[in-house]
Amino acid sequence: MIVALLSDPYLRTVVGHAARPDEDVAYDPVLASAALEWGFPRLVIHSGVRAFTFDGPRSDLPVLALDRALMRSWEVDHLGLEGPAPRLDYLTGPSSQRYGPAGVRRVLGGPDVG
Repeated sequence: MIVALLSDPYLRTVVGHAARPDEDVAYDPVLASAALEWGFPRLVIHSGVRAFTFDGPRSDLPVLALDRALMRSWEVDHLGLEGPAPRLDYLTGPSSQRYGPAGVRRVLGGPDVG
């Protein structure tokens, strides 16, 4: 079980997809409180800057705090990843090396800038 104390619907969806198929995700604070009391969750995720504190049966419970700085750093890292080449560049890559960009544009019917 994952306890996700999140208000953002996008983050809730991501956590739901990241959970194992046979694993429950508790978003409701009342259900989350009961799960924490009985020691069920394997992970607690919360958003915000306040620290998560819990006195329960498991002191080794992993906690992931999603604050704005962490989310921004993930976004910057994600945007820095190199994505796949655009489809036209991928398809015309070998031809443009052989015939040049103007020759490929002529064959594909694009504007010729020769």
